[in-house]
Amino acid sequence: MICTSGNGPGLIDHNAFTAGCASEIIHNLGGGGWSDDVVPGSLNMLFIEDNTFTNAGGGCVVQAEEGYTNSRGVFRHNTLFGVANDVHGGTNGGRWWEFYENIYNLGNLGSLPNFIQFRGGSGLITIITMSLLVQPRSWDLIVLAATYVAARGWCNTRWVRG
Repeated sequence: MICTSGNGPGLIDHNAFTAGCASEIIHNLGGGGWSDDVVPGSLNMLFIEDNTFTNAGGGCVVQAEEGYTNSRGVFRHNTLFGVANDVHGGTNGGRWWEFYENIYNLGNLGSLPNFIQFRGGSGLITIITMSLLVQPRSWDLIVLAATYVAARGWCNTRWVRG
């Protein structure tokens, strides 16, 4: 639906996105490289905030954003209905992503076993509200090849229930 390039400043806010099966709603293609400094929360990022993302496909995977090619982003204050996040890894992967105060309604994730896939780069995940609309499963946070992830409410990359 939306494709961005460069590392900000950029803002996508106050939208309602509805997408069907196998959709990737926002692609951030980033740019630059790994040699320049990352300043968490700085203007040199794509900010995605105060949006609603809805999976209209039922039982299939929908991604709110895809972080590629040294992308940097802040994903905060969003509400997701059966929609997940994905930061790619490898030579095509994201550089730095921050996730703050998002609400995940996980009843319609389809075959996706995780609601945040952080497969590369570095970043921060904090203050997540999660509700299961179907029978509970073991929801795991994938942290593959990430050099730094600070998370509140997580223990050994598993959701602490209670």
